[in-house]
Amino acid sequence: GCTVASFDEVVPPGKAGNIKASIHTANYKGAIGKAITVTHDDSTQGPIVLGVTAKIVGSVDVLPSPALQLARHRRGFENPAKLIVRKDPTEQGTLAFDGLVTSAPWLKATSRRVTADEPAVEGLPAAVPGDVVVTVQAGAAPVGTHVENVKFKTGLSREPQVTVPVTVNVQPIVTLQPSDLILNPATDSPEGASGHVLAAMREDLDPKTLTV
Repeated sequence: GCTVASFDEVVPPGKAGNIKASIHTANYKGAIGKAITVTHDDSTQGPIVLGVTAKIVGSVDVLPSPALQLARHRRGFENPAKLIVRKDPTEQGTLAFDGLVTSAPWLKATSRRVTADEPAVEGLPAAVPGDVVVTVQAGAAPVGTHVENVKFKTGLSREPQVTVPVTVNVQPIVTLQPSDLILNPATDSPEGASGHVLAAMREDLDPKTLTV
């Protein structure tokens, strides 16, 4: 966000005042826009909004997206998932990819350096020498949605370490809708009460192989 560090509380008529602001750029990349609202005691006009724009340039670009989504057993999601780490063209030095770690023991990550041009494949853009391909796989992840991350070192000045968010969604074999069935039999009804539960099977399974 945009944080105002200091400002002149009193500005004489016809004079100029100073406003100093800083922008926290963590987790931002590319062009951003922020606004500073200045309130005052001039009854002839309302608050003044000052626009602040910036272009945030890091050490590396993470392609095709700066975040990963893994959904085991769901169509349209690859497991493992891959991304390309590429040095930003404005950064000095050489990408020294190292120290690849994950935040969960069941989340595995490996890397390889690209030595020759590679065409776009498996959802990745074309790779060039110097790029690093990172493969992330959710092994025995528990059922549910998990927000994890992959970290690595770059050896570059702007971003010595980069964190890539990873969202992992693991579907249960069967999902019950509703998960809780409440029956309220009427005291004057001899038939009691009945209800229905829908058992939705995981989409990658063959109905013939599962007995519920």
